[in-house]
Amino acid sequence: MQTTLTREENNARWKRRTRKPNEGEIMIEKWFETHDFSYFRYGVDAQEMYLNDWKIPRVVMSAPDYIARNAKVTQAYKECFIEAKGFTYYANVKLKDVDGYKIWSKIDMPFYLWFYDKIDKKYSIITFKDFYTMLTEKKNKGLVKIKK
Repeated sequence: MQTTLTREENNARWKRRTRKPNEGEIMIEKWFETHDFSYFRYGVDAQEMYLNDWKIPRVVMSAPDYIARNAKVTQAYKECFIEAKGFTYYANVKLKDVDGYKIWSKIDMPFYLWFYDKIDKKYSIITFKDFYTMLTEKKNKGLVKIKK
């Protein structure tokens, strides 16, 4: 028989398993601040709950890390989704996340992937559309490894 956890027990479990901060996320938040972006954490990682026992659809689990807005942009869509990835040597991206990103990219708001190279201390930002094209045309030169 499964026992339902109280909110306090659930949050205590979450705190015990909380991962160390993702360096890509730390660096993008610094980047947001130096480039006049407002932002908020959006994805499931932003939640302070233990979710391993929950039955959440994969597309929801692959929600982008941030919704960001640049006040200086004058185009129609100032707001955008951003997924932050820190990496050493090459970026690991799960195939099931790529499938989720395809769905998120169809929403009427731009979707970007922001990659941070921990060794060279450099970043790059790419639209999901360009990222997916690069993957499907096998033009990533080994910089991105897709995990199943």
